[in-house]
Amino acid sequence: MQPNLTMKGRTPESLLRQVAMRHRDLAKFAQPEAEWASSGIPGFEFTQGSELGDSRVWTINELLSSKALYAEGRVMHHCVASYAYACARGVSSIWTMHLIERGALHKVLTIEVNRRSRVVCQAKGPCNRSVTQRQLGLIRRWAEKAGLQLATYL
Repeated sequence: MQPNLTMKGRTPESLLRQVAMRHRDLAKFAQPEAEWASSGIPGFEFTQGSELGDSRVWTINELLSSKALYAEGRVMHHCVASYAYACARGVSSIWTMHLIERGALHKVLTIEVNRRSRVVCQAKGPCNRSVTQRQLGLIRRWAEKAGLQLATYL
């Protein structure tokens, strides 16, 4: 953490270098492998299109180990692995949204749910990209079916 961080005297390139260094440091940080029980929140599957081969299948599934969080973070280029402790303590649950299209699986979003309040409190794409309106609509469908609320800032 850098509470006194300022952009004064920094270029976008130097900031990106610093972010890359931070991600390398996080990757080196050895956390013990851990697994945890499911939150009990149901997953989600939604099919768009026809069954003639041009369908798109969207899924949302819970990640239940530090190893799964690490793999998600590597592919999505963000620090979700740092949530392992919160997941193991039952504070958060982390979910992955996939799109299966033309036989190929694509990771789309990583989603955090606060287990105590049952609020979807965060959803990020690759490199912490914001969710699209289509993706937010899918999260809303899942939340409604699973009895979750969405944070107002999503």
